[in-house]
Amino acid sequence: MVSQRQLAERQRVEGNALYAQGQFTAAFQCYETGLDAERHNMALHGNAAQVLLKMGCHAQAIEHCDKVRWSNTHSTPLHLLGKPCSI
Repeated sequence: MVSQRQLAERQRVEGNALYAQGQFTAAFQCYETGLDAERHNMALHGNAAQVLLKMGCHAQAIEHCDKVRWSNTHSTPLHLLGKPCSI
């Protein structure tokens, strides 16, 4: 049986391949599927943020950045401070 972590990793790898081909919507869908399996996977949140930036979805990208930042520092999310998010 495939573990949630393995499923998330497979989706990350597939999403990365799609991203490299410029298939941003499909890549984002893979990252989201991976996050459904493993909600606190920071690599998937980072990848989702990057592809969302490429797609021009800045507000959604910031949400993913904040999840990574919030997890790493336990500080106030940047969008609540009115500051830009940088990866």
